[in-house]
Amino acid sequence: MRNILLFTVSLLAIVYSYIDIKAWKYVLTTLIILSAYKKIYSFDFKNIFGLNFKKNQLIPFIVVSVICAVSFNYYIESILPSSKIEKNSALTHLLWFIQPLFQSFNEEVYFRAQYFSIIDKFIKNKLMQSLLFSLVFSLGHGILCLIVFNIQLKGEVYLVLFIATIIMNHLYLKYNNIIFSWAIHFGINFSFFGGNYFLGDTELK
Repeated sequence: MRNILLFTVSLLAIVYSYIDIKAWKYVLTTLIILSAYKKIYSFDFKNIFGLNFKKNQLIPFIVVSVICAVSFNYYIESILPSSKIEKNSALTHLLWFIQPLFQSFNEEVYFRAQYFSIIDKFIKNKLMQSLLFSLVFSLGHGILCLIVFNIQLKGEVYLVLFIATIIMNHLYLKYNNIIFSWAIHFGINFSFFGGNYFLGDTELK
């Protein structure tokens, strides 16, 4: 009963962080999730959820994040009319660095890591596990964009998210660590949701 309550509190914290998005809400949500998992799994939660980060992973994390942010940046500019794009200032980018960093971490831990720690009990095939999660995750982001930003994603964006999620799933399963899937997730979120763009009258942040 206690564990269900802790999982529920963590989920509610994630939902709350998407309402009137603020960077501090994502930081608070991260602290809530980690505190809840520590009580549920004791100190072994770092192994269960792939949180055993090493110092030599910092540079690869930065490199992968930058590559994904730049790549997705060009992708956004290719699918949006130039008249709809207004880039924010460098200061805004800096201020919004924290939000996508913690937002992507929370989603990686609560959704991807938790999903793969549970799904083995029901589905043994890793490919099927990955495809199912990719489908739900990409559709979930479409629903989130519609509810939070009032933006209807195009079919090709769903496809890009689906493929990106499969890649992130593979990296998580291969290394049993969220570091690389988190890096990709952060790069994409920073480029698109981190305050880099305005779409019409809707600020993407």
